[in-house]
Amino acid sequence: MNDIVEIKLNGQNYNARLDMGAIAEVQYHFKRLDDYMKVPELFDRVFKADVSVINEMIVQSILSCHPQLNRDLIFANMKLKEMNNIVDYAVELLKVSLPENDSKKKVRVSEEK
Repeated sequence: MNDIVEIKLNGQNYNARLDMGAIAEVQYHFKRLDDYMKVPELFDRVFKADVSVINEMIVQSILSCHPQLNRDLIFANMKLKEMNNIVDYAVELLKVSLPENDSKKKVRVSEEK
């Protein structure tokens, strides 16, 4: 399973992975801002197009694959004109990172037989 999404920001290509470490860093970031939220709340805010959560999720997912970068550099490449793409990247990260439901797994297994 490939859980890495290629993200292009301001002409710069990054790999990104939404793993447990990235999710924990997003939670920690918002906890420091007195806005702690549980994982389901984070995901809900992504689907409600909460830009602050989406941006932090993108940054932490990129840092998961590129620990040598710093958040300021990534934020500098996040341009307003790319906001639609950034939201799409966040949704794609969720899709490839979350487990499939059991019915999809059963269908896939039966198709392979």
